[in-house]
Amino acid sequence: MLNFLNAKLEVLGAQKFKIIAPLASLTSDVMLLIYILKMFRETLLTPKAFAPFLAMQGIRPSQLSQEDLMAIINLMENSLHAGLAILLFFHCIVYLFCIKNKHWAKKYVKGYASTAAFLSIFEVIGVLAFDGRVNILTLMTMIIYFLVYYGYRYFMKNGEL
Repeated sequence: MLNFLNAKLEVLGAQKFKIIAPLASLTSDVMLLIYILKMFRETLLTPKAFAPFLAMQGIRPSQLSQEDLMAIINLMENSLHAGLAILLFFHCIVYLFCIKNKHWAKKYVKGYASTAAFLSIFEVIGVLAFDGRVNILTLMTMIIYFLVYYGYRYFMKNGEL
């Protein structure tokens, strides 16, 4: 399989990879962020799921009006949106520096992609074990991040990037 990847990377070339890899990483980032937002909305950002968090603060949900509870949940959702937007903005800047061939940016993306691919393996296994099905989105991003990591490793090792 690695010989196949090496052959495809040779055909693609370092200059094309330099542009495609950050764009592929950005696409994976956006897919993951959409997935994270969807999962948080469905599982944690609901009044029922939020009750234990309030209890940890010594607040009974019955003490709050429905309007106050929804305001707190909306605040948490907006905070999540802001945090993920900052992360995406940071990655956009790093990806631009990758395209401009900055060594530190390439090392960052290589490390980020390897970590994301590795941790995605655990997510795929966990979802499969608990839910009995494969999360296609995680599988896709895992493959994309692995290919980005492997491409940077290949071209940096050969001194082409």
